[in-house]
Formats: sequence, C-alpha cells, structure tokens
Amino acid sequence: MSGELFICYIDPGTGSFVAQVAAAAAIGIIISIKSFWLNIKLFFTSLFSKKQASEDENSENSEDSGLN
Repeated sequence: MSGELFICYIDPGTGSFVAQVAAAAAIGIIISIKSFWLNIKLFFTSLFSKKQASEDENSENSEDSGLN
C-alpha cells in the first residue's frame, strides 16, 4: 500500500456541488465585508458629524454673546 497511487474520481454532480458551495462562500464573504465596512464608515461619520455640529453650535453661541 505504501507504493500504490490512489486516484480519486469526482463525478459531475459532486463537482457542481463543490463549485456552488465555493461560489456561495465567496459571495457571502464579500457581502459580509461590505456590510461590516459600511457599519464602520457610518459609525465614524456619525461620530465626527456630532463633534462637528457641537463645535459649530459653540462657535455660534460665542459669536452671539459678543454682539450683546
């Protein structure tokens, strides 16, 4: 047995199944990464927009108090 060559046969049905599983896994990974990246982007966008809005309000309040 140590010197024998073992040849595996994959019939067309099994090959098709393996191809479908590989395609589904690739598409799932791509969609997961895209969704995860969108969540990260939205988090930082909202974080910086809130900071920007609070800075704008503070600058408007200081300008208004100087006019009185």
